Amino acid sequence: MATSSSLVSSSDAFLTVQQFSCSLPDGTELIECSSCSLGAGVFALTGENGSGKSTFLNACGGSAGDLHYDGRIYAAGRRLLIGQQCASPIADELNLRHSLLALQAVADGCYTEQTLLQCDGLWTLVDDCVACLAESGITPFGGNQPVITPAALLYWLDQQLPLLSGGERQKVRLALAFSLRPQVLLLDEPGNDLDGAGRAWLAGKLTAWRGCVLLVSHQPALLRTADGILELSGRQIKYYGKGYDDYLLIRQKEQQAQQQRLDHLRRRQVMHKAQLQLNREKAQRRSRTGERQQRDGSQCSALLDMKADKAGRQRGAQERQLQRQLDSTREALTQESIAAPAVVRWHFPALAKRRQPYARAVGLVLPYGQQKPLNLTVEAAHHWHIRGVNGSGKSTLLAVLHQQLAATAGSVSIAGETVLLAQHHAGTEPIMISTLEYFQQHCLSGTLAVTEIRTILAAAGLDALKCNRPVAALSGGERMRLNILLAAWSKPGALLLLDEPDNHLDMDSRQVLSSALNAWPGSWLLVSHDDDFAAQCGVTHVLNLHKSA
Repeated sequence: MATSSSLVSSSDAFLTVQQFSCSLPDGTELIECSSCSLGAGVFALTGENGSGKSTFLNACGGSAGDLHYDGRIYAAGRRLLIGQQCASPIADELNLRHSLLALQAVADGCYTEQTLLQCDGLWTLVDDCVACLAESGITPFGGNQPVITPAALLYWLDQQLPLLSGGERQKVRLALAFSLRPQVLLLDEPGNDLDGAGRAWLAGKLTAWRGCVLLVSHQPALLRTADGILELSGRQIKYYGKGYDDYLLIRQKEQQAQQQRLDHLRRRQVMHKAQLQLNREKAQRRSRTGERQQRDGSQCSALLDMKADKAGRQRGAQERQLQRQLDSTREALTQESIAAPAVVRWHFPALAKRRQPYARAVGLVLPYGQQKPLNLTVEAAHHWHIRGVNGSGKSTLLAVLHQQLAATAGSVSIAGETVLLAQHHAGTEPIMISTLEYFQQHCLSGTLAVTEIRTILAAAGLDALKCNRPVAALSGGERMRLNILLAAWSKPGALLLLDEPDNHLDMDSRQVLSSALNAWPGSWLLVSHDDDFAAQCGVTHVLNLHKSA
């Protein structure tokens, strides 16, 4: 493992970062003095939520925004950044609009010399885009338009693409990015929203890529395509091994070593405390012996005073030394404890035994996605995994159960309330009141005292410091914990609906979420493309949805 990732010589590097430091507008330092040189291949950047991965990737892509950073970043050739969210139309995000308009102008015979210069090297752009889209399983206009012109492709991107599912739109972004063949491709959580087939396609594209890819992801299937793993932790970028499995092995050994250090420090702390107490008890016994000898006159008073004074100085020196050792051990223990992952315990309200189903759907036809009628009954302690390809109606089903959308046909009955945790944990608004206040405002009135709330939050890893932070300052993993607790305590006994909650979560946060769902006192429905994650959550039932032709 190295803290400076000089993986290739500077002459062979596609992307070079020198002495990079970055801080937030409020002065909080995210990354300090990190360097790396990346050559051809796929490199994955991982780390805890909120550690600064997206910030670093944006800086590498030339989109640092209002963040302040020092250091230098070089890219050999064109670089292209595909962020987590597409804030503008895809044609604008990928700078395709002007190129497609110029190509169409040439095709129409309405062009200038400047237009021809703009089209230089782009004559196969439309064919390349369509070919990459077809390879991903997406055909513009459903294959009903034999010849796709630049204008037609632009129309499809602007008008038809928004009608597709989130996973299909993400696949289009990635396919078009690959078709542009940048020398440096920067991908921020590209596997989010993709179904299993989409992730397999993406993994294949990454494996075959000849340029340099810097990939932020927490998904094992994508991380295993990487030639090297970078981890951002402790404000430093560290390089681990040659691949994901090596990284896991090294990380496991580091965590074991850290636990051994913690155990050793705890034993030292107990030993120092015991020695301090033993010395004080010895001193008290000597003092009582001296007082007794002085009272019965068995020894000279002056001699006793001299002995007592000498013993007192020795005791004081020993006690100060032991106290320094104890303080040093406490400080080391505090630092190790901060770095060590906290043990999470979930405190959920106890529920009365339930006799009627949470939800029942009979002959349900969804407004989007699968058109074959489905039947579904959610009983007590049911843990449902909702599976299906992009566009099959998984999110739509949750929206119907949550009564946000109406079914096209069939009947749906819900006994009680539902809580929907949508993608990106949107249930937590970016507000500036503290986490503690927010929980107080939203938990069921009168059920919990402030001390109880603090205990519940602390057990889930939201300690006193995080309780006092604004909700907006929490990381994605911390917001997930808050939302899970609020779902339990704001509407006890509600049916929990989770729409790809594992998106954007780091490995540790995914484990925390799976532990929450295993401990959940009621029933839930989980939409996830990650079968391994769903299995860890304690799934009892599976519903497969199919995309209608």
